[in-house]
Amino acid sequence: MVATHVGGTGVVETVGGPLDPVDPGRLLPRLAAEIPPGGRLELTVRTGGLTQELWEDLLVEAGFIVDEIVPVSVLDRGSPVLCRLIRARRRLTPPRPRVTSRPRAAAPPRAHAMIGVGVIVRDRSGRILLGLHHGGTWELPGGRLEPGEAVTAAAVRELREETGLRAQEQDVTVFAMLHDETVGLTRVTMAAVVTAYEGVPVAAEPELIAEWRWVRTDELPSPLFVPSAQILTTWRPELDVDHPPVHRLSLARALTGERGGQVARPPEAVRPVQGLRANPA
Repeated sequence: MVATHVGGTGVVETVGGPLDPVDPGRLLPRLAAEIPPGGRLELTVRTGGLTQELWEDLLVEAGFIVDEIVPVSVLDRGSPVLCRLIRARRRLTPPRPRVTSRPRAAAPPRAHAMIGVGVIVRDRSGRILLGLHHGGTWELPGGRLEPGEAVTAAAVRELREETGLRAQEQDVTVFAMLHDETVGLTRVTMAAVVTAYEGVPVAAEPELIAEWRWVRTDELPSPLFVPSAQILTTWRPELDVDHPPVHRLSLARALTGERGGQVARPPEAVRPVQGLRANPA
């Protein structure tokens, strides 16, 4: 086999003779790496088991444009040997532009939805935390997401701001997305469970929540805030709670074992589910 680079830097290499075995799967990528884009290649190989069409395919795959493949006769130890002369060019490969994205318009879109998160927190006895809003409803900790904020980060932030309880994002499991309609907007509520936390709940925002109370699931007070009621019946379908219809998308198996408490990461805390599955209810 004889390989010659014509143009640019001249000869790249000459390896053996036409009777040497050739592995094109290894040879052609190596030559392509040494020949600059636009450089020309002349390659003489012995006619063997590879057809001309296969050589063309391998050259194209390695980044060459095939000019011609012609039969030639080469003397080896005084005897003629049938070979192929391959002439090809390295394809010009300009850098591929990055795929970009942009908004359709500079003006912000008209608001058509709002998104929030509600958080189920339990104590060591299995009771859930509910707050009495000044509007007269009982509700789970939670609130709206801030622009660019992750759902788990919003859950941790709202829990801290409203109750003083401190949790880590890795201790939040988002188990469902709920959506319905309110005041002409699509309301999206992310349902979450906190599996470990620190602190004792206090009314950290007294202008909104008068008190926080640990409540057994069989003694839920009325009325519940609609999104909180929807979250609770998604978490525990057997709960006897009335609320408007809601669309549900299950994201993870809700954790229902005993957990929570007054200390960080209690031993019985169940870790968040790692696998996700999306099944519309």
